[in-house]
Amino acid sequence: MRNRNDYAYAVARVRSLETSLIPEEIFKEAQEAADLEEAKRIIFEFSGKEQLREIENSLQLEGFLRKEKDELNQEINGLLDDEELSSALKGISRGFEEAKLSMQKVNNEFLLRFFQHILELYKLSSGLRKKEEVSLPLAYSDLKKEAHEYTEKKDSYLLLEKLKSQFLLRYLQQARYITFGPEPVISYYFHKLNQLNLLRWIILGKINKIPEEQLEVLF
Repeated sequence: MRNRNDYAYAVARVRSLETSLIPEEIFKEAQEAADLEEAKRIIFEFSGKEQLREIENSLQLEGFLRKEKDELNQEINGLLDDEELSSALKGISRGFEEAKLSMQKVNNEFLLRFFQHILELYKLSSGLRKKEEVSLPLAYSDLKKEAHEYTEKKDSYLLLEKLKSQFLLRYLQQARYITFGPEPVISYYFHKLNQLNLLRWIILGKINKIPEEQLEVLF
């Protein structure tokens, strides 16, 4: 485990990377675009990602996203320089059981609470998809109620995914006030993953000509 002061460069690097995160209004403008070409142009003008302009189908989109994630993981692994923490991050994206195992590799109160939130939200997602009642702490009651009502009415899990992301990102905002340590790096990592998920929904929506009103819930 590294000393907190060892993260001085990593935090400075992350603060620089955060300036390249795409603002939500750009995504919203892309979602409202008339077609795929217009949506790609809007996002490209901010991101400068040339490969984005070449996407014409879902296979190319997944290839682009895979490359972006690989580059992100490489960057984060280098900044963390902590094999156990890097391994834990990989684990929480692989499902409930892997996430539980990942928690055992972490000795950081901020990150342990974050991982616990992820576990509870896994339980909520599983319950809604299986139409089973799940018991969650009071902190999740409003999220659970709103997601359940929307899912029952629309037969869609888009709002659930949005609410889960918002909940986690709000928690991670606390990392803005941490000067040294891995927390700002982890926060950037999940903000970037959230942006890649938004990009997937928007571009897939344009490729498959999904009506704009079905994706409005993302914003």
